[in-house]
Amino acid sequence: WLPLVRSPGRSLGAGAAKRLVVVTDPEGPGDLTKYLEGLKALKSKGELVEAEGKPWVSSGSPPRPVERLQLLVDICSLTPDVFEKAAGDIKVESVTYTEEQRRLKWHCSAEEVPSRQLNIKDIIVEENSSVTASFAKELLASRGQDEVALVGLGTGAFVAFSIARVMAEEYVPAGLWLVNPPLGLPASSSLMPGVQ
Repeated sequence: WLPLVRSPGRSLGAGAAKRLVVVTDPEGPGDLTKYLEGLKALKSKGELVEAEGKPWVSSGSPPRPVERLQLLVDICSLTPDVFEKAAGDIKVESVTYTEEQRRLKWHCSAEEVPSRQLNIKDIIVEENSSVTASFAKELLASRGQDEVALVGLGTGAFVAFSIARVMAEEYVPAGLWLVNPPLGLPASSSLMPGVQ
């Protein structure tokens, strides 16, 4: 509980609906499943080193690396079906990627990851703004009086954030949830504060 002044909930107009747009990971888990199998093999042989770091003395390894990577694989593999089961009266839809959009370079290579604490899904190198702008325009065109909220999963969290940024020029989404979003964003998307 925080003593904050909260905005009142939005009221729906006549004929309006609540819509949740699920923005899945365009790449899915990708190579993460291969890395996960490798980590599991190392752990089963007792060769996976899990060292706790001491602040300002030595760095350690990421805590529970197998479980952490398994969770990321699960998030990147999620589909809108999971949300539909719990949605009630909310209409669930999803962003549909073309094959060309799925093949875009979103992340750096494994060699470019600057820390053992990070993985390739944590760093976005290309904004691909034309993709996110087209999704935002489609949502705005189909919105009518509906209240639209976005949930982004993995790399889809960056896509959802970018869609919301474009949409906010005309309409502020009713909600934005980013599940395991990337930590490193391209300079072009974080150069200027606020909506561009």
